[in-house]
Amino acid sequence: MKPPTTTSDVRHRTLSRAVANIALIGAAIAMGITACTSPQPRVHQVAISNFLYSPDTVVVALGDTVTWTNEDFVPHTVTARDNSFDSQSLAPGATWSWVASTPGVHPYLCTFHPNMLGTIEVR
Repeated sequence: MKPPTTTSDVRHRTLSRAVANIALIGAAIAMGITACTSPQPRVHQVAISNFLYSPDTVVVALGDTVTWTNEDFVPHTVTARDNSFDSQSLAPGATWSWVASTPGVHPYLCTFHPNMLGTIEVR
């Protein structure tokens, strides 16, 4: 024969179920938050060497950073064709960074050597 159920037993079972449900809801929320977070911004490197940008095309995400390093023996620039960004003169060994904040294709060149061309594609 089953012992009689007391008010204390009922409260204990109700509380246990509530705690278990809260734990499940918390785990589901945590998993959802993890699944919905954006990836961390990345840094992409472009070498300026032998009067070329290498790579000459870089595909990045919004918020990513592109860093150019002048490995040549003369100054260069990284200048958007629409003048939306401009590194100014980069001496040999200098670096310059740009954060991708506008989606689209951003062609650029070296104002000192206009045959040097590059493209940043922001997705």
